[in-house]
Amino acid sequence: MVIRPIAASDFVAARKLLDDTFMSEGYTPAHHRSLLLDVAGRSAAPHTWTLVAADGHGLLGHVVVCRPPSPLVHLAHRGDAEIRLLATAPDARRRGIATALVTACLDRARHAGCHRAVLATQAPMLTAQRLYTRLGFQRVPGCDQTWEGRRLLAYELAL
Repeated sequence: MVIRPIAASDFVAARKLLDDTFMSEGYTPAHHRSLLLDVAGRSAAPHTWTLVAADGHGLLGHVVVCRPPSPLVHLAHRGDAEIRLLATAPDARRRGIATALVTACLDRARHAGCHRAVLATQAPMLTAQRLYTRLGFQRVPGCDQTWEGRRLLAYELAL
């Protein structure tokens, strides 16, 4: 497995991966589907990096890391990096892919001079919460948000 920046040739597979993860598992409302699947738009956004995990059979995972003034930032402030849209292919879970993707985001953030990584995850995403805690992220309840009636739990990690 290799972690690398997304390429245009990955866009179709990334859309399927995001659709299988966020839409099929009920984490994204149907009316946000087109925004979720705009892989090309996110990949072109300034101060934003989309990373994928791939092997000889295709894409195994996807994640976005951004920093202000990226239009994708929701929680991050100056000096922060924000991790978004972490997804692992359903048939590739429990193989360390999400850990490798988040670690790559943290490396990218440090290299960009960021001092803190932030993220938000939905309350039902217990596996993701365990991953973030295991990697050293701490809950920041004062930064929790509600989106489309869904509770988003905020986390941070000093870099």
